[in-house]
Amino acid sequence: MITNTRRHQIPAYPFVVTPSMETDDEDMLILVVPDLPGCMTHAASSADILPRVQDAIDSWVLHAESEGMEIPTPGSSIQGIPDWARDAVFPTLSTSDVAEILGVSARRVRALAESRKVGRIVGNSLMFFPDEVEAMKVRLPGRPRAVV
Repeated sequence: MITNTRRHQIPAYPFVVTPSMETDDEDMLILVVPDLPGCMTHAASSADILPRVQDAIDSWVLHAESEGMEIPTPGSSIQGIPDWARDAVFPTLSTSDVAEILGVSARRVRALAESRKVGRIVGNSLMFFPDEVEAMKVRLPGRPRAVV
């Protein structure tokens, strides 16, 4: 771990936490700092998040200073987030939210999600993106009728 004696001068940057989809370890978390291109790390538990992300930020800023690079100001940039983590920035809908939107039970939402291959498990919950709700809307059986 890098010790930053000037920690008070390094501003706090927002970061994104996503569960790892690259490993069988369900507890692995990926931490991405969008404002600092390429600044990311991982944590094995929620207790490790703040120390790990602060160490990554400190390392990035200290390296940038030593190379004479411009240090971005904290903000809400999405440019630095890798494609696989971008979806985590946007809010997702829970099974009960989708059930309310579609006017069906949560059990039916889970069945639709399984048959249409949408949704993803986040922790113990099945979560959806808004465009996935459209894919779960009830379709009438058979061929569409011609409108006269």
